[in-house]
Amino acid sequence: MELEKFIVGQAAAIFENDKILILRYADSKKWGFPGGRIDRGEADSCPEAFGREIKEELKIEDFEIQGISYFGAFSYGENPKKNMAVAVRIIKTKNIDKIKLSPEHNKLVWIDESEIELYDFDWPVAKEAIKESFKLKKLLEK
Repeated sequence: MELEKFIVGQAAAIFENDKILILRYADSKKWGFPGGRIDRGEADSCPEAFGREIKEELKIEDFEIQGISYFGAFSYGENPKKNMAVAVRIIKTKNIDKIKLSPEHNKLVWIDESEIELYDFDWPVAKEAIKESFKLKKLLEK
């Protein structure tokens, strides 16, 4: 039996004033989290790969990982279908005002829980991941 192959990704849930940051992809107009896949050769250094992605997409380096709010897997694409496993990490940064988008994204917005359904996300599990991130954020604040 052939094992299924997965792309492994990491994404950041960043909160400010009880809202979460989402980014719009320039090429598809869909929304998602900052982050990206773990590239070949980075499997032994997931934290470094995560830091690289956040630096590339948001131009920030100084942040603290507070916890993993979501881990899941999904399939996407057509020919052939691709499988992805993703971990969403809540991060805290004092550099919210220094966020600058990479060319991969053309817009950022801060949304609250009531606005999740208004957006078309790239990942089929994104809405669930956002809801779980809000739950963990509330627990961390207690």
